[in-house]
Amino acid sequence: MSQPAAPILFDQRGLVAVLTLNRPAMRNALDGDDLFSAFETLFQRINDDLGIRAVVLTGAGTAFCSGGNVAEMRNRQGMFAGSPEAIAANPPQALRWTKQLLQQSHDVSLDEALDQAGQMQGLAHQTADHAEAVASFFEKRPAVFLGR
Repeated sequence: MSQPAAPILFDQRGLVAVLTLNRPAMRNALDGDDLFSAFETLFQRINDDLGIRAVVLTGAGTAFCSGGNVAEMRNRQGMFAGSPEAIAANPPQALRWTKQLLQQSHDVSLDEALDQAGQMQGLAHQTADHAEAVASFFEKRPAVFLGR
């Protein structure tokens, strides 16, 4: 019996690490514990290697990444599972922006919706809650979000 393909391929080219999302049949959707575990392992490897100064993220097949797995979203599985309490434990400002985006998406084109999402993501990355999320991930502890 053969081993399942790695969800992310790693290739070091000099000072550059190339990470390739390796689920072309799923258009490289972001889902599954194995994928997120692979990201964590590879990021730790990259952080520990001073010979890697840049990272390129790409996707196998015809799509870079289709985003979240829509089937899991619809069925509330994987990273989309959870009670209302679990959802409420997320960063308050990010939840507000997500609700705004969902409401606005009915009245704008896909390009406009994606542009708005990109702007909101940029804002979210500047919050103290984002820094807390990153720190809690690497420290393997629950995050405490304060809405800042």
